[in-house]
Amino acid sequence: MFYEAEYDEYLASISRSPGTRRHYQAMLKDLKAFLAGCGIDDVRTVGEHHLEAYTRELIGRGYAGKTVANYLIRVRVYFAFLEMRKIIFLSPAAKLTVPKYRPGHHVAFDHETLVARFEKLHVSTIIGLRARAILELAYSAALRPREVRTLKLTDIDRAKGVLFIEQSKNQKDRIVPVGSTALAWVQRYVSEIRAERVATPHDGSVFISHGTGRGLSARGLVWAIEAACTQAGIQTIPIYTVRASAATNLLESGMSIVHISRILGHSQIKTTQIYLRMRDRALKDIVERNHPRFKQGESREISA
Repeated sequence: MFYEAEYDEYLASISRSPGTRRHYQAMLKDLKAFLAGCGIDDVRTVGEHHLEAYTRELIGRGYAGKTVANYLIRVRVYFAFLEMRKIIFLSPAAKLTVPKYRPGHHVAFDHETLVARFEKLHVSTIIGLRARAILELAYSAALRPREVRTLKLTDIDRAKGVLFIEQSKNQKDRIVPVGSTALAWVQRYVSEIRAERVATPHDGSVFISHGTGRGLSARGLVWAIEAACTQAGIQTIPIYTVRASAATNLLESGMSIVHISRILGHSQIKTTQIYLRMRDRALKDIVERNHPRFKQGESREISA
């Protein structure tokens, strides 16, 4: 027995989102399959050596360090739950070593380069127009992929130029500004494409699958952009690249990192710093424009 239902109820009781719960259950399914290969069908017989072997298995699959770490963190949570419920006496995962990894930096493009790529999309086609609307919106509001997928028509306030992002990462709501250019592309997509292809009037998703007429899945969003970029003969433009570009370009334009952090929906400034890849020349230009000691004429009294 592995107490899957009880574990899912526990995750729900501590306010884990449905998406997070699916990730934790996927880990448990994977762990069960591995343990079955070891002849184990009851979690109460799992020992430290089994989990050490599972760690080696994950690394042997060629997973990135972050992926291995995420799996093992979920293993710890699962066995801590079993210990708390007194299903097991002591967690065999308590001393499990989670590999350290260095968070990767997302690629960021300057404004001109990014917009030049947007403009190569074939907006005369269905997939090209949808991708352009997605990317313009993601860039303007620095959205996460999930925030693009789950955005509803009622979350857009065109009059005020803002988006309402509901229950995003860490179950936080926020309001972010969005530009008129992005809103215009979204409106064009909604009126020309979405209106004819949406499966039901009750589905409020802004971006939909043109096959099912329903909101895009995680893979569907990736495919929507990849297909349009392939059609245009350019490399794909991941949403996180667009988000990182928005953050970096805002910083280079002089916006405070505190304000950028709020736009991105980060709880801590250090998280925001992962996204910011400033070019040396741009940083020097900002300092020269804003630092009083870089103003012309400051060196005169020294040379006098």
